[in-house]
Amino acid sequence: LSRSTLIKDFLQKHGLLSSSSKLLDFGCNGGAFLAAINGKENGGFDVSEHYRPLVESLGAKFYSPNFLPPYDEFDVLTLIHVLEHLEQPPVMLAPGIKSLTNGGTVLVEVPNALSQPTDIYVLDHFHHFTSFTLERMLSRIQFEPIEPIAHLIKGELTGLFRHSRSPILDHPDRK
Repeated sequence: LSRSTLIKDFLQKHGLLSSSSKLLDFGCNGGAFLAAINGKENGGFDVSEHYRPLVESLGAKFYSPNFLPPYDEFDVLTLIHVLEHLEQPPVMLAPGIKSLTNGGTVLVEVPNALSQPTDIYVLDHFHHFTSFTLERMLSRIQFEPIEPIAHLIKGELTGLFRHSRSPILDHPDRK
């Protein structure tokens, strides 16, 4: 099975993908995961406008640093092989975090540094994760694990986290 199918099944098993839920795939690239979940209310975020036509052809909304996702819009935020690429995760994830509904769920998929030691040599990876370091980084930006880190895909870590937003610090009018 493909990574997208495994993650889709994982989210469905946890009751996070339904006809009424809205998902934002942060770092969506060409929309492979969005194609697997096939929902019109879903969106993709990427820094490259190059992917806009591909994502929109799937019926999903496309967001970018120039066209931010709406505040308090999405129930689920997916970060599939994204977190390791972000030099400053709290700053760079801000548009995705602000788009989550209060108590929204985040799925994170990253390489496991313990079972993929060659991950350390990947030049565009700013961070390398074990279960402990993944939980620690996410706790710094107010995410709490829903359950222990899973090993859904060999050599990778899959985490489900819940975000509790501070209504004062994260108000949409706050810059």
